[in-house]
Amino acid sequence: MTERQQVLALAGLLYVGECVRWVRRGAVVFAAAPDRRAWRCSPLLHNERGDAYIGWPLPPFGEFLVVRGSPFSAAETGVVPATAASLHANGHPVQAVRLWTWESLAGARAEGDRVVVGGTLLWRGDTPFEAAHAVAWLVRMARLGESERGVALERHAAESFDSAAVRARLDEWRSVLRPLRLVQTALFAWLFAVVPGAVWWWGWLPTLAWAVPPVFLASFWIARGFARIARAWHPEEKDERSRLALMLALSPFTALRASDIAGRGRMGAFHPAAVAGVFLEAAAGEAFAASLFRDLSCPRLPRPTSDPAALAVLEAERARTVAAMTAWARRQGWNPDAWVRAPEPTDARHERYCPRCHGQYTGQAVECVECGGVRLKGMGTGEGTGGAGGDRKSTRLNSSHEIPSRMPSSA
Repeated sequence: MTERQQVLALAGLLYVGECVRWVRRGAVVFAAAPDRRAWRCSPLLHNERGDAYIGWPLPPFGEFLVVRGSPFSAAETGVVPATAASLHANGHPVQAVRLWTWESLAGARAEGDRVVVGGTLLWRGDTPFEAAHAVAWLVRMARLGESERGVALERHAAESFDSAAVRARLDEWRSVLRPLRLVQTALFAWLFAVVPGAVWWWGWLPTLAWAVPPVFLASFWIARGFARIARAWHPEEKDERSRLALMLALSPFTALRASDIAGRGRMGAFHPAAVAGVFLEAAAGEAFAASLFRDLSCPRLPRPTSDPAALAVLEAERARTVAAMTAWARRQGWNPDAWVRAPEPTDARHERYCPRCHGQYTGQAVECVECGGVRLKGMGTGEGTGGAGGDRKSTRLNSSHEIPSRMPSSA
């Protein structure tokens, strides 16, 4: 490989690195190609705290949505920084879970991407923007009276499933970011088509004299546009806006992904199922919503806490979300009752199934090990399989009558 090829390969690697996004566990990531074909992303890498995803790398760059929904369970008694739902295949995020009273949350503040109460970490998001929005919601709810708070929580759950609002927000997001994407596309063509061609023809030094100024001019324009968008969407986070704008102005490869950075957290007010119902095709959206509904109806084990007071708040939030999601699904023309019915057996020997992931089992299995020990139900009756004395070894079959090694499709 020649020196020129090495430099161009390094530039390509730097750009691919900018396409990768780290997302803390508990969020769902959707992506779309430039032709609007959309899908739920699978992580490239993951650990106990989060996952690495890659966005569409080629212009006009497609779309990249990180949707977390509310990270809190709330009731009249207080807030728990966790939910009964487990949107990640590997379970709940690793975090300390306890009940916080509304009186203590009146003093919540954002420190970077962390929400802190009295010097103690309450919750940590992906960006300072997420933390600032979480603090604003917590403080606003803490200032309400107990009766007003109950009504506000019900309204908050219903609004998180407002498909019309999701569609309007998505249309606004696309419209606002369109000029930014156009300049990003031009900068990409300059960096990876015009400049390499000129270097091949004239060499490095003659090319750099005229090729570098337009690169930083485009980066500056992108940074300026990003700052204007971020000021409208995140008016309270001046320091973070300035830091990101400066980074975009000085790093052309980062500037190529400015639209991804600007859109982070923009759909955070909505439940992932509601976003999927608008962003994905109808069949894919319903399948994803069904998996989330089963997870809510039969949460993954173990629960994120064993404290009775905290569990009561988790259960109140779960019940409220199930009710809101049921009403939303019926407005979509879907039947949520069908989502929790026993699946059709894929093998004559399948006698039991997991109500959360719909994994099918045979033999004397009692619990679904892939869902943390969720109790199995009889395929025909919907009843449990008996006490804990049964055989808990893997007896699940796939269509090839073998024990699968992968996780079942679930939320």
